[in-house]
Amino acid sequence: MRLFRSPAFTGGGDKLADSLTTSLSAYNSASSGTWVKITSSEYATLQTKVSSTTIAGTTADTYTAIGTSTNFTVGSLIFTNVVSAATPAIPANSYVYAIAFYFNGTNSSISVYANDSISSYTNFTKIGSTLPTTTAGDNYYVLKGASSVTATAQGNLAMWSNENVKHGFKQSIGASGVRHTTTASPTTSTSLSSSFTNSSAFSLQGLTTTSKQW
Repeated sequence: MRLFRSPAFTGGGDKLADSLTTSLSAYNSASSGTWVKITSSEYATLQTKVSSTTIAGTTADTYTAIGTSTNFTVGSLIFTNVVSAATPAIPANSYVYAIAFYFNGTNSSISVYANDSISSYTNFTKIGSTLPTTTAGDNYYVLKGASSVTATAQGNLAMWSNENVKHGFKQSIGASGVRHTTTASPTTSTSLSSSFTNSSAFSLQGLTTTSKQW
């Protein structure tokens, strides 16, 4: 998947930094392309301060419905939710600038991915660095200095983890199922060839915008 640059934000300032309080020092110290762990209140503030924000991966209602459920039994894999009203796509020409997910433990190997199609489950590219270590519970991160939009078409938000048995997942919540494949190191040729339906979804939400505001 190619990444496409877009014009810099002309409104002035850094709306990501403007949304942070507790995590501002860590954000200022981080290098561009690095995910920074933030609080739930900061994540909520990002949604109001960053203009043209849309949600990808899971809606707020779906994220809440998944809650702390962790009943997926496969270990190390890359996964995505099948796009539906409950699990929306990344819009075309958008930056993924923050993510949220539930994880029942500590892990320092989790990474975020996206592709450029909602009907093809391959061509995934890593977004930013590997995430800082998770904590048990809901985890929130912001990406400093994202310089490229994900693709020129809608895409799937995905995640790789070596402990998916601890990742939020729930069945019978009105979603359209998930796609996944076992791999120790995803590449653009990796295909999410396995599927699971039963109205299920993984806990994975991204904040996106078509306007670079940092």
